[in-house]
Amino acid sequence: MALNSLTTRLRRIATNREARNGLLSLTQAVLTLVVYFLVMRQIVVVIGLESLGLWSLTASLVAFVRMLDLGGAQVLSRLVATETGREVDQARIIDTAALFGFAAFLVFAVAAYFGLRPVLLNSVEFALRSEASWLLLGLVLTLPVNVLGLVHLGALDGIGRADLRASVAIAALVIYALAALVLIRSQGVMALVYAQGLQHVFTIVAARNVLHTRLAPLAAFPRYFSVEKLRRVVSFGGALQASLLPMAIFDPLCRLLIGRSAGLELLGVYELASKFAASARTLVQAFTNPILPEFARALVDEEEAAQRRFNASQPMISAGAMVVSVVQLLALPVVSYVLLNALDPAFMLVAAALSFAWGLSCIGVVAQLYARAAGRMHYTMIGQWSLLGLGAVLVPLASVLGDGLWILVAPSLAILVGHLIAFIGEIRYFRLAPFGEGQAVVVLGAIFALSLVACAIIAVSLSLMEPSQ
Repeated sequence: MALNSLTTRLRRIATNREARNGLLSLTQAVLTLVVYFLVMRQIVVVIGLESLGLWSLTASLVAFVRMLDLGGAQVLSRLVATETGREVDQARIIDTAALFGFAAFLVFAVAAYFGLRPVLLNSVEFALRSEASWLLLGLVLTLPVNVLGLVHLGALDGIGRADLRASVAIAALVIYALAALVLIRSQGVMALVYAQGLQHVFTIVAARNVLHTRLAPLAAFPRYFSVEKLRRVVSFGGALQASLLPMAIFDPLCRLLIGRSAGLELLGVYELASKFAASARTLVQAFTNPILPEFARALVDEEEAAQRRFNASQPMISAGAMVVSVVQLLALPVVSYVLLNALDPAFMLVAAALSFAWGLSCIGVVAQLYARAAGRMHYTMIGQWSLLGLGAVLVPLASVLGDGLWILVAPSLAILVGHLIAFIGEIRYFRLAPFGEGQAVVVLGAIFALSLVACAIIAVSLSLMEPSQ
């Protein structure tokens, strides 16, 4: 009976498009994190934490250019979804975004290299400057192909096939992992650049081919360019980027400040801790992203239907996110041994503080997607700019204390406050139930459990530091 029941459930998932979209998106996110930590651990083992710090610093600078992207995945996801049933318009949006994005980022790549190179070289030791220069050149050259890949992956979400988007992304991820692991010993940190290039090229070719088989007007190569569609891409893309811009600045800014104040080795610790800490929200975001085009379609027809969808999704996703964060916190000792070959209290403390902040921020994920689907993101902008403002004050303030560890912990408070401000504003503006329909006890219980476990891990980490102080 149990086997029959399991078989029945699996069959339902396989035939339910929304469930399949969510599960494959989640699988993609999990594999992305696994590959990231596998590759980063290899970097640490083969060439050391300093090289990881150099990668983090260079990637952070290039991230300032990435934030100029107006044709990314979520833009195409919403705009293509709103044109459901009009395949010619969908093809025009995809091609227009692809052509505009590629041309714009060719220009940005050239400007970025010459503009960022002096900043990078002045932030590293003389012995690392040649390697840093080549690393910067490689990363900026991947920008145009990365944007093309995001456009086509977002378009797959927009036609309701997040499962196919995830399948393409997973295959590209495997190519990246194999290339990086094979090349690290001979090419050093530049192996990550070569691997990313292969990953992005495969994504473009595979995603375009999948779209070509499902949208008859879409040719093998972009052929449409519509000024009217470009206005829509830039209009919504600009609003979306205005809401994402503070976080796009915040993350690399923190890394730059940490690198300058605490050194590349502590920056390497922060790189691992912050990436691991954000993984809970990354997984939740990946699972829920396919809801955005569903919200967009529902809002075109009936706002009440979209609100019912929110009320049904909010408690399950919020409570589930807290549970994932609790598991993440409990796994910190094991993760520390795997990544650093030791029970590192500094890593555990920083990762615990950031994990708590990112975990609690997940309560606002569904509301954020609802706001993006509605095209009204002013409260997201307020929250994100508050986040950036707090970070810009707290991180330098922590450096005055003279302990590099406090600089690594400071971003967690900014993350928590900024996301809660956005969540409160969005649920009030759209008249949404903050905990869904009648599930407040479940969500609040999950928040309490997360807070308890985070405090316990932080206390243990501090006690482990005392003998060395």
